[in-house]
Amino acid sequence: MKRISLQKCKLWNKTPFDLGYPELPPGLQREKQRIHKLLFGSENIEYVDTNTTIYREFVHHQPTKLSGFDLFSQQAQLLSKQKHKRLWNDLSDDIKQSFGTMKHDIYLQSLRIWRGYEVVEYIKRYESNHRFNPYPLSGLYPWEIVKDKLRAKKSPHEFDRDYYDNLITQSFNRRFLKPATIYRAQNGPGSFSDLSVEEKDQFVSLADRRAKFILSASRHPKYSSGYSKFYKKNYSDYSPSPEEVTQVPTGKLSEHQRKNAAVSITAAHHWKQLSDHEKSQYSPQDKRIYSHKYKEEILNWKTCVVMDYIYSVGRVRYAPSTYNWRSDIKEKFGDWHYLDRTYTDRLIYIENGHLNIES
Repeated sequence: MKRISLQKCKLWNKTPFDLGYPELPPGLQREKQRIHKLLFGSENIEYVDTNTTIYREFVHHQPTKLSGFDLFSQQAQLLSKQKHKRLWNDLSDDIKQSFGTMKHDIYLQSLRIWRGYEVVEYIKRYESNHRFNPYPLSGLYPWEIVKDKLRAKKSPHEFDRDYYDNLITQSFNRRFLKPATIYRAQNGPGSFSDLSVEEKDQFVSLADRRAKFILSASRHPKYSSGYSKFYKKNYSDYSPSPEEVTQVPTGKLSEHQRKNAAVSITAAHHWKQLSDHEKSQYSPQDKRIYSHKYKEEILNWKTCVVMDYIYSVGRVRYAPSTYNWRSDIKEKFGDWHYLDRTYTDRLIYIENGHLNIES
């Protein structure tokens, strides 16, 4: 596929972003139904028509229900593949039996994800419309797309081929922050320099908001692995007091957003009051011992940065002001973990020389 032009990138700088989630417009919903029926014969996740008139050139193998060693190997993505067989052989019979059969609801999610990426591949190859942003038609969730892309790419410069690639680039790149660039992205008529001071302010404000986000994201405690564990343990279900909420400036925030901000501010203030020793209790002691797990934590951090940029800084078209992507994941998947195009209810990793199976 050809690289997209800088002009196309500037157009994609337009806000709010067109993710099609959590709300998909009726027109795109009809397109989604058409594509899924063409490829699979039905929108039913468990159904794939074998009729030869239906498109059959699938890029990836359709997932099956795994069991035994195959299930262990899929869930052990935080371990070197060369160690899978040896570690499996060292497990007790009782633990091996716990890998009897993949849970059906996890299997259904694997099918949904497989179908989603087949839709993306098909649209990019054969459809003239939606080619650069096929994801609203895929049935994939934004956090899945972002994390899979971050996992596959090594450099921000590689993210230049479709809509999500551009959003990821924006999340870490200052070249999208000029007010005039943002103005042109909104398809504004005339020149930015001809605008009144009041008209310019809205674009200066958005540029400033993006700049502050990118500047602070890499060092904000909210995105550090130690703070993430601290927050999950102490503030994941925290209800802020009225006094804590009143400390958040009203601005254009809804009551729901003010409460979320109050929790973040309270948690960050608490974290900053901890001693270095207390903070170390929430952080990896020797990251080299379980480097695959540490890399996964870094990947989760980057995913959070991009998702917060999309939903909090640029905002998403049709998304209600009360939408919270973290709460959405929690409601849909509970304590499951999203690895490489699959969910798992267990994390398998080595820590301090010992194999851990964390449910």
